[in-house]
Amino acid sequence: MRVLGVGLLALILGAGLVAATACGGGGGGTGGLVVADPFNGEYHFVQYTGKAGPPYAAMGAWGDFTSDGTGTVTAGTSWSIENGVLDGPTPGSTVPYTMLPGRRIEWLVSGFPLVEGGVSANGEHAILGSVLTTMDPTIVLLTKPPTGMGLGSLVGNYHYAQLITSPTGTTDATYWGLANFDGAGSVDLVLYGNIDGSLIGPAATTESYLVAPDGTVGLSLGTQRFGGVLRQDGQVAWLGGSVTGGGVTTIGVLIKYSSGATLGTFSGDYHIAGMSVSDDVAPPINWQSLTGTIDSSGTGQFRMTSLTTLSDNGTVNTASSPGTPTPYTVAPNGGMTMPGANLVGAVASDGSVAAVVGGTAAGSPHILWVMIR
Repeated sequence: MRVLGVGLLALILGAGLVAATACGGGGGGTGGLVVADPFNGEYHFVQYTGKAGPPYAAMGAWGDFTSDGTGTVTAGTSWSIENGVLDGPTPGSTVPYTMLPGRRIEWLVSGFPLVEGGVSANGEHAILGSVLTTMDPTIVLLTKPPTGMGLGSLVGNYHYAQLITSPTGTTDATYWGLANFDGAGSVDLVLYGNIDGSLIGPAATTESYLVAPDGTVGLSLGTQRFGGVLRQDGQVAWLGGSVTGGGVTTIGVLIKYSSGATLGTFSGDYHIAGMSVSDDVAPPINWQSLTGTIDSSGTGQFRMTSLTTLSDNGTVNTASSPGTPTPYTVAPNGGMTMPGANLVGAVASDGSVAAVVGGTAAGSPHILWVMIR
């Protein structure tokens, strides 16, 4: 038995914990909190989960929870969409976590890691990936909610990166490009994409958006409605949903254009969480989530320094030795490429967040990687 199509907060509920515990885990927790835990306070999240069984659809979730900074997360309210069907609001419960050296974090079920990831140095962001063998491949992006936000908080040019699965699970796509927000509710987009392995674009459209005082973002693209959360400084936003019935499942990132970014902007030790989906036109679709750490030289190469992947057949693989150096480029506006991996994206002006998406070559898999430091 596998935990299929279950939201992260649903897994915190009693039923989800029983299902996960009954199936066993991928390894034992390490225990012991690190002093000065940065994972503290309220967070808003978006989540993407790839189902391992028919109809091979994906599930998206979004909501909030609070960490006490001492080893317990209390879930707030969440919503989810699967096969185009909305569910929620769903109340949550509590789950223990362990903070490890290097700001690595584990959320635990009966002592077994359920998800693992990392927290940014200032505690503003966290990213998680599933590692329990009985769980579907999942990634979660978290941000502390800001205050005093409005339409003018999301203004200017942003790099756009997004992974999408259709309600039936038969179509997968990634999109990348430019989103220009006017600060008054209108956004112009010029996007490229990979739909089931076929490349499209550029495609231009004008759409609308909303920003609530707590940083909640609403983005309308045609008939789709995406939700998310904007960072306090307006430089980064997560996207999730869809938040309306009949919509797709998605997870995405907006990163504001920089001026004068260099290779050194993407430098140092990063946490990484990501999702890849095969370019199969029809099921079965092969999902794989990843979580780990990378080290970037700041001179055009980075390496995976630790990595755990979970495939939709329940296989967990880990690596703790440095991987092969991978080249990257950074444009003055913060745009990034990883040509060897067919990925494009961006790094924030302060280097705190980066995201890449692809594949940019015909027939290449759909990939979204998010990195924080």
